[in-house]
Amino acid sequence: MRLQLTTISPVHIGNGEELEVSDYELQNGSYYRLNIDKAFKIIEDHNQFEKIIHLIEDKSRDLSKEKDNKKQAKLRQELNLLNLCKNVSKPLHDQLKSELKNISDYTFIDKLPKSQTKSGGKNSRKISVQLKTADRQGYIPASSLKGAIRTALVASVIPSLSDHEKKIILKYINTELNRYKSADEDARKKMKKRMLSILDNELISATLYCGKKKSDWGDKANNQLDFSDAKFDLLKLLYINETNTSLASDTLALISPAQYSAKNGRQELRHPCEAIDSNRHFVFDLHIDMDFLFEAKKRIDKNNGAFDRYDKIWIGFREKVERLFGFKLDELNTNNKSEIEQKIIGHILQVCHQFYGDVLDHDVKWIERAVQQSKDLQSLEAIYTGLQTLRKENALLLKLNFGAGFHAKTVMLEMKKHDTPESASFKSAMQDILDTMEIGKPHDLRQEYHANMEKYPTSRALVEYDNYYDALGWVLLCEDGQLSEEQSTALDEVFALKVKNDKQISKQMQDKQKPKDAVVAEICDDTIKPVKVRILEGTYNGVTTIMPGIHIVGLGLKIGSLVFVKLELQKGKIVKAIYFDKYK
Repeated sequence: MRLQLTTISPVHIGNGEELEVSDYELQNGSYYRLNIDKAFKIIEDHNQFEKIIHLIEDKSRDLSKEKDNKKQAKLRQELNLLNLCKNVSKPLHDQLKSELKNISDYTFIDKLPKSQTKSGGKNSRKISVQLKTADRQGYIPASSLKGAIRTALVASVIPSLSDHEKKIILKYINTELNRYKSADEDARKKMKKRMLSILDNELISATLYCGKKKSDWGDKANNQLDFSDAKFDLLKLLYINETNTSLASDTLALISPAQYSAKNGRQELRHPCEAIDSNRHFVFDLHIDMDFLFEAKKRIDKNNGAFDRYDKIWIGFREKVERLFGFKLDELNTNNKSEIEQKIIGHILQVCHQFYGDVLDHDVKWIERAVQQSKDLQSLEAIYTGLQTLRKENALLLKLNFGAGFHAKTVMLEMKKHDTPESASFKSAMQDILDTMEIGKPHDLRQEYHANMEKYPTSRALVEYDNYYDALGWVLLCEDGQLSEEQSTALDEVFALKVKNDKQISKQMQDKQKPKDAVVAEICDDTIKPVKVRILEGTYNGVTTIMPGIHIVGLGLKIGSLVFVKLELQKGKIVKAIYFDKYK
């Protein structure tokens, strides 16, 4: 099945790299990832190589010794390559600035809020890099999609686990918690990260992994089963490919994430990060390995319910497959593989719809509490109202990667629904984990801590713009890009809210006379013909397209100039922008 993915909010999938101030440049609303080799070739041509290197070494040394945060920010700003060159040679600085595109690996829109320049300036902070292809194109990796689906599938199986399965899982968790409680402080720090995932890991073994016998030797050993071997992971039957790729200039934006507490407002300003911008479109394929399923069925039928004649591997295959994928193995035959595949995929998508609907509801409750403390989040509340409308229209939403939150990356929300029988309570186990490790405990709390599962996590990672906040990680999936009329309307309204919230665009649009059927666009690339423009409003806000037949210099236009254009569409996608008039 081919699915289209639309990013409703920015999606950051990091590659682990962080850029220093000397690695990038922010100019006129654009972000440039500098190619240092190309930049230093120009520096060498100006005979300033040694001087620039010495300056970098001196300021880096000063930065490593400095303890004051404000002074550190100032020193980082001074390490910006163009700032260094400006102090050494104005002609060198001017040439680098004029050739920014030529000395950059890629460039795209800078959406950092202007307010951040008040404390150290935009060019004083590290930047987290977005995962891209080898030729620096944006995409969504299969691992991110499969990880989101995996969490939803595991959550869906919890209600059908037997009391015996629950007790085995909870016994292991209790053992690990007791080890944690008895450990010293240093050991606890090392154990904490692993402890956060033990419940999920045990559930994955119980729901996704089939068993194998531990040894071929000895009667006692033969009776011992191992359900922890990833070679017997049923999700290996689920094939998801990487999405299509798209130019960084058309796909990415530089954003500013911030950690926001429902009770205390903004807590922490994180590093700016490259991210796939909202309203970007990708496609990917999702398939089930029906040949393996069919072969497995034949073997199980032949061996009286066992995968192999000695019942050594893929133990529990039938039961776990049927529970996970929502079909009966006996239904499968030579003639209906395609039909059963569609049934399995339909079940998977429905499971995701339910799980991420619960995530959405949990986020909405957090926003309701947060808005009571700060009216800054009213715009975010409106965006989430739009997401709720999409869900009511049966649109399939997922929340991916950075900023998704503990409740979206684990099965916590499903676990807290199932607190019976008391002797096998996942809710109690989750509560013990949060309390024992004091997860979410305020730093200034001196009394005994008890986590509130209904309100955990108490903070969210949001995207901060000049005058509003957005969510992180929300995407919409639909088959072959086909949305119902109601879903399309709801999606358009979400994007329209974001355009309305964008202070930069809305302020420029005040009291302007716009031609009928025209939209505002910004000239963003004139290095090749035809020139490219970035749409700044409406359904296609943020999309880059060509504007042929125009000589911008003759019209008195340049990079960054705003123009009115009319969009030529084909099957709902932009073919080109037709120049109408200058934006006056």
